[in-house]
Amino acid sequence: MKKVIMWVLLLPLIAIVGIGCQRGEGGNGYLSFTLSEDYDYPNLSRLEVADTNDFILSIYDLDGAKVYYGKYGDRPDIIEVPAGMYTVSIKSQEFEKPSFDTPVYGCEISVLVNSGESIGVRLVCFQVNGALRIKFDNSFKEAFYGYEMTLEHDSGILSYPFNESRWAYFSQGMVKMFATKQGNKVLVMNRQISMSEMVSLTLYASKPHSDGFSVIIDTTRVWVAEEYLYGSGNDGSSVASALRQDELGAYMGAKDVWVEGYIVGADVTNSSVNFTPPFEKSSNLAISSFSAASSREQCSAVELVTTGGIRAELNLVDHPEHLGKKIILKGNIENYFGSPGVKGVKEYYIE
Repeated sequence: MKKVIMWVLLLPLIAIVGIGCQRGEGGNGYLSFTLSEDYDYPNLSRLEVADTNDFILSIYDLDGAKVYYGKYGDRPDIIEVPAGMYTVSIKSQEFEKPSFDTPVYGCEISVLVNSGESIGVRLVCFQVNGALRIKFDNSFKEAFYGYEMTLEHDSGILSYPFNESRWAYFSQGMVKMFATKQGNKVLVMNRQISMSEMVSLTLYASKPHSDGFSVIIDTTRVWVAEEYLYGSGNDGSSVASALRQDELGAYMGAKDVWVEGYIVGADVTNSSVNFTPPFEKSSNLAISSFSAASSREQCSAVELVTTGGIRAELNLVDHPEHLGKKIILKGNIENYFGSPGVKGVKEYYIE
């Protein structure tokens, strides 16, 4: 009987390619598993992770039929299976909605078992969810006195009062913070959360008539500093009172208004933005109130018209050096690629 040892160190779904087709070559093969104890902890030693024997192991064949589902510690030492492709996943616990202090570790792979092979798979788990921890500066508490703060994700909502200090964990995706008072719900900010990402934020609110609101992000995994303008009170009537990109939804239909944001990408569609060179389309830009925007939801599209030299001077195909710069431009607020954007640009300034 042929024996193969596989060391699996990657988090995304991996196709492990062997000899033969995806359904094997007939006959049976054998699977066995070991689970590494070398977890990639994000400096969270105070949090307890379940005994690895309580981790949930699942094995499914190519047609979705269950081979094994249960505790890792209860698995057979050797699992005999028909030759073919199998999806193997393991996780420390179920995670269906946002919750506090609940890091989830796991991995998922695909394994091809050929007839007569005995495959040993060493599973190395990484954190598969991400987390936010927020500190509220006194300026923010004063500006939002009496408001209820919530963090909202497609999978659920968490209340996050000013005195909260725990890590709030979410599945990969967009997290939005809202402030609500007497039925008035205000979007404060949004942030894309990735697997293994631990994001620590300090929120400051601007003083009256100041330039705005900033969000400082300090994370043990990815060090990011972002500026986020909030509460400017501007109306877009002049360069000095330019609207923020994230305010455009409240000004749909406005004509000849000034808008400011960071140039973060191009090649915009209804569902995507290209944030890194090379760029393919010269007809649009993506701007955002976040200097390090990483999702379509954080961006607005800007139409680059051919008249007046606007397209020739601003497109990122010919001018990738504009990426990351702050821009103030004058145009019309219209639906563009499925969300509020800027069309008919007439003037602009790049800082």
